[in-house]
Amino acid sequence: MSADRKPVFLIVDDDPVNLSIVGECLINCNYSILMAEDGESALQKAENARPDLILLDVLMPGIDGFETCRRLKSQESTKDIPVIFMTGLAEAGHRVKGLESGGVDYITKPFQGAELLARIAIHLRNFELTRKLREANENLEKRAKELEKSELRFRSFVENVNDIVFTLSTEGVFTYVSPNWKDTFGYELADTIGKPFVPFVHPDDVINCFSFLKLVLETGEKQKDVEYRVLHKNGTWIWYSARGSILLDPEDNQISFLGIGRDISKRMQAEEESLTLERQFLQAQKLESLGIMAGGIAHDFNNLLQSMLGNMELAARGLANDSDPQKHIASAMISGKHAAHLTDLMLTYAGMGSITKKALNLNDLVRENTHMLRSAASTAVSMELSLSAELPAITADEAQIQQLVMNLITNAAESIEEQPGTIRLTTGIKECDQTFLASSLLEEKPLPGRFAYLEVSDNGCGMSKETIKLIFDPFFTTKFTGRGLGMSAVMGIMRTHSGALFVESEPGKGTTFRALFPVSESAQPATVQEPVTTTRIIDTTPLPPLSGLALVVDDEKPVLKVCTKMVKLCGFRVITAHDGVDAVVKFREHADEIAVVLMDLTMPNMDGIAAMSEIYNIRPDTKIILASGFNEEELIGRTTTGQAPSGLIRKPYSMDLLEAELRRVVQ
Repeated sequence: MSADRKPVFLIVDDDPVNLSIVGECLINCNYSILMAEDGESALQKAENARPDLILLDVLMPGIDGFETCRRLKSQESTKDIPVIFMTGLAEAGHRVKGLESGGVDYITKPFQGAELLARIAIHLRNFELTRKLREANENLEKRAKELEKSELRFRSFVENVNDIVFTLSTEGVFTYVSPNWKDTFGYELADTIGKPFVPFVHPDDVINCFSFLKLVLETGEKQKDVEYRVLHKNGTWIWYSARGSILLDPEDNQISFLGIGRDISKRMQAEEESLTLERQFLQAQKLESLGIMAGGIAHDFNNLLQSMLGNMELAARGLANDSDPQKHIASAMISGKHAAHLTDLMLTYAGMGSITKKALNLNDLVRENTHMLRSAASTAVSMELSLSAELPAITADEAQIQQLVMNLITNAAESIEEQPGTIRLTTGIKECDQTFLASSLLEEKPLPGRFAYLEVSDNGCGMSKETIKLIFDPFFTTKFTGRGLGMSAVMGIMRTHSGALFVESEPGKGTTFRALFPVSESAQPATVQEPVTTTRIIDTTPLPPLSGLALVVDDEKPVLKVCTKMVKLCGFRVITAHDGVDAVVKFREHADEIAVVLMDLTMPNMDGIAAMSEIYNIRPDTKIILASGFNEEELIGRTTTGQAPSGLIRKPYSMDLLEAELRRVVQ
C-alpha cells in the first residue's frame, strides 16, 4: 500500500446505527470506508473493492459473520484481507470460533473508539509486513527458479562443451572443474578440487600462469590468452590456452577466478612442424650452399694439383732416382697427393666423392680393419666391439664406409681428454618408421624399412647442442689441430648412401654416433672363396706405341700446358683448344686426322658435354675422354643424354694413368 493512498475498510453490520458510529470514527481518522448490511453483499463488495481490512459483525440475517469470514478466506482474491470481528458475543467459545474461521482479532461490543483504532493500526501494519514478506518470498522463488534455469543452462553448456571450465581461489586453488576434466586429463574431480593448480602445470609455465591470475584479479578485466602445458595422468603434457575473468556474487563482490581452457595441442604441433620444416629448409639451403662451395673449391684445387703434380712428374722423369732433386720432387708429390686427399674429402661432403658400390657387410668391414681402426686411437684408449650375430648386407662403397668409421673413431679418440677411455663399436639391425627417421641429421630422409647400423660411442668430453649443430660444417673444429673435414666427410658419405645419421651427446657424458644404412634386399654378401693356387704368367711382350693426332681441351692454361706435354710423351702429336667452342672449330678442321680427344668437363662458353655432342655430330666414331675434378659417377650423371664418352679420367691424374686410359680407348 503506497504512503499517499488512504486505507479502505469494509464495515459489515446489519445495524445501521453501528455502521454509522464505526464509519464516522474511521472517516475522522482519514480512512475510506465501504459498508454492507449482510454477508452476501459483504462478499460481493470485498470481491470488487479488495479493501485493506474488514470489520465484520457476527450476528446477521442470512449467513452469519463466521460463515462470511470462511467464504472470504476460501477465495483467492480475498483470502489475505485481515478480518476483525465486532460482536456482542463475549463467550470464549465464540472468540475461538471467530479465530478458527480466519479472523485476526475479536472485539466485543460495546468498545471504545480508541481501542478499535489501535487494533486496526496494529493489523494494518501486520498486513503490510505480511504483504511485503509475501512479495519478497515470491521474488525469491522467482529468482530461485531463474537461477535454477540458469544453472541448468550453464551445466548443460559446461558438460557438452569441449573446453575446460574451472574456477580458482585467489591463492590458485581449484574450487571447481567441469566434468570433462577427467576425460581430458585423467584425474578424478574429487582429486582435483581443493588442490593448487601448480602440480598440474609444467614447471616452465607456472610463473606465467601466476602472473596471468594476478593480472585478472587485480584489474578485474577479462584477459586472453595464456598458453601453458597441463600434465596428463599418464605423464604426457597437453598444450592449453586459457582466458580468464573474475567471478562475482549478486552484490558484485569478487568470489574467484573463472577460467576457460582450450586444447591447442594440434596448433602447437602444427607450429612446431612448421618451424621444423623451416629449420630443415634453412639447413638444406645451408648444406647445399656449402656443398656447392666445397665442390667448386675441390674442382679448382684438382685443376691446380693437376698442373702441380703433372709438372713435378714430368720434371722427375729426367732425373736419376738417387739424385737429391728427384727426392725433393718425390717428397713434394707426396704432399700434393695429401692435398688431393683433402679435395676428396670436400667432394665427399658435397656428395661427389669417388664411389664404387657393392654388397657389403658392416661386421666384415670392422673385423678386417680392426688393426687399422685401433691405430687411430692412443694405446690408453681401449676399443670394444659388439657386433650383431646376423647382419644383412648393404649396398655401399667399401672405401667410403671405411673412411666413415675411421673418422668417427678419430673424433671419439680426440674427445677423450682424461685417459684412459673407451670407444665402443656396435652393429645391429633396426626396423625404422617415418617418425623415427624424421630425426635424422640429414636433410633428405630415407624411406621407412630395415636398416643395418654402425654405432660408435665414447666416454669422452661430450658436446653441447650448439656444437652438435656445427660439427658437420666444413672446416669447423674444436681442436687446435685438424682441418675440420672429417665429420663433413661423414655427412657426405651418409648422404651419398641415402642413409640416416643420429648423434646423442651431453657435455661430460660422452658421445654416440649412429649411422643407419638401408638394407639391400637383393644384394648378397660376397662369399670368401678358398684360395686357388695358380701359376702366374707374366707377359713380357712390349706394348705397341701410341701415335696419331690428339686434341687436348682445357680452359686452364697451366693444366692445358702440362696435359699437352703428358699426351705428347705418350706418343701423340697434339693440337690444343681453350674451351668447347674452340674445340669444335679445331676438330672440324682436323676431323679426319684426330685419333682421340682429351677434354675438360667444366669450361666457359661451351662445356665438355655440349662440345662432345657437337663433335659426335661431326664424326660419331670419335674417341673422346672427358676429364674433371669430379668423380666418375658425377661425370656419368652429367652425360646421360646422347652418346656417352669413350672414357673418363679424374683429375689429378698421373702419367701412367693417362697413358693407360689413352691406350684403352684408342687401341
